Amino acid sequence: MLSQIFNHNNNLIQGKEIHIDINDQFREYLNKNQTYQKSLEFWKDYIRNIPEKPKVENENSNMAKTESIYLGNDITEKILEYAKRKNVSPNVVYLSLYLKLTHEDNQDDLTVVGVTNSGRQNLGLEELNLVGCLLNTLPMKVDFKQIPTFDELLDEVQKYLTNLVKHGDVSLNSILRSSKRTLRENSEMFSDIFVFQDYPINNELFDEIGISDIDYRAGSNFNRSFIVSLNYKTEVGFMFNDETKRFKIQSFLKRFEEDIMRMLENKLEINNSNDNAITIEKIVVSAWKDILQVDSLKLSDNFFDLGGDSISSLRIALRLKKSNTNISPTAIFSNQTIEELVNHISEVNTN
Repeated sequence: MLSQIFNHNNNLIQGKEIHIDINDQFREYLNKNQTYQKSLEFWKDYIRNIPEKPKVENENSNMAKTESIYLGNDITEKILEYAKRKNVSPNVVYLSLYLKLTHEDNQDDLTVVGVTNSGRQNLGLEELNLVGCLLNTLPMKVDFKQIPTFDELLDEVQKYLTNLVKHGDVSLNSILRSSKRTLRENSEMFSDIFVFQDYPINNELFDEIGISDIDYRAGSNFNRSFIVSLNYKTEVGFMFNDETKRFKIQSFLKRFEEDIMRMLENKLEINNSNDNAITIEKIVVSAWKDILQVDSLKLSDNFFDLGGDSISSLRIALRLKKSNTNISPTAIFSNQTIEELVNHISEVNTN
């Protein structure tokens, strides 16, 4: 059946005549025994606690840029073996890695991204609300307070993608209308999307297709599109609109590679934002106690009220640097309480 589908697709690309004979097995696969109404109810419940956030406006939204890396055959094969051991698809592995890093960047317990789904059952439903002709994009949420390990994240993503296949025919606008929920102007549920492209390997029609070949309009409605192109050379990268974000994206991809290696060695851990804040807080409190020579501190204690000055701010900055926490002494002048300084450091680390 899959061979027949690929043959039809190849004929379409080559401009050849197509004869489609849909047999009962294929028809049953398309129908999936799921009604549109059931799917609508599923998504209405799913988005109930997803908050809105300010929409990222970009004047150059029609000028998509790309940044990518190649994983190589060896790493690709190891990821496939890892997915097989974990009893999940490669799509689940890549999406889980992406969600983990996005969560660490945003430092939000509830991480929400858009996930694309192709092969829709009911063709012709609100194509204008979709990315591409037959591609639907719907929100995925992960509450990292409930996901302490990477294995549990894999399970959560697998469960979501299963539901995406079952209920992927409903556009987000239909869900919002049905639930009587309207996004405010200049707000959205998600600004980043995840795209997984699984082209036939060793097929000459697809060998040279990469992230830079994707129609820019597919990503222009979003802040960033994270794309995994799983062909013979496995390209991973971003389509994005804001050139000022390139350095941050390059850093993300470097961390993505590092996380892959940790994952393959079963050493990958999820760094929750609350844990990071607590660690930073302990470092700052320890430095203030030692340098300002105080026995106890409250988060609201003021640096200058405790006898702090320019010399002690320099000593604190040097002390924090030894703990891989880089701030300038002037940052202490601007963030005079422990709470303010911890928040400032967390924000700097994120950026």
